[in-house]
Amino acid sequence: MNRLLLALALTLTAAAPALADPTADVKNAMISFANAKSFHVSADDAGKNVEADIVPPAKAHFVAGPFELITISGTTWVKAGGSWHQFAIPGMDRITVFVTGAIDTVRNPPADMVVTDLGTKSIDGATLHGYTIANKAGASPSTIYLDGSGNLARVESSSGGVVRFSKFNAPLDISPPN
Repeated sequence: MNRLLLALALTLTAAAPALADPTADVKNAMISFANAKSFHVSADDAGKNVEADIVPPAKAHFVAGPFELITISGTTWVKAGGSWHQFAIPGMDRITVFVTGAIDTVRNPPADMVVTDLGTKSIDGATLHGYTIANKAGASPSTIYLDGSGNLARVESSSGGVVRFSKFNAPLDISPPN
């Protein structure tokens, strides 16, 4: 899962300019992503799945198998043994800081980004437009897919991990558990 998060971070930091110019297509999608008020993430890597609702800059709700975690402005709740427990976990706010930091980085993409247009492809019943993103320094490329509205829909890392995005700007309720 760490490789998948690294690939996501590289993709978000390597993203730059939308449908006539591949680099512009990707940059516009990343700017839209960076400005999203909320979104859902579904990540799969090596048989492990994580689902998360994110409301930048300080709210997140993660579910990974039997594990569930809610973090709100540095306060964290973990569901263990069927009940919720509040913890003071140092650095837990860094999860949302990581997401927010990656979002801030896409606003100023690196100049050495190389984007290749892969055309359209049907994935999971949706028609998506694919792009390979790499940098001239030789980092492993990632493939991103945009939906018909130009929103970031999917990221595939070179290691085989997949991250799907949805529910942009939806009213996601992330509140302390009862």
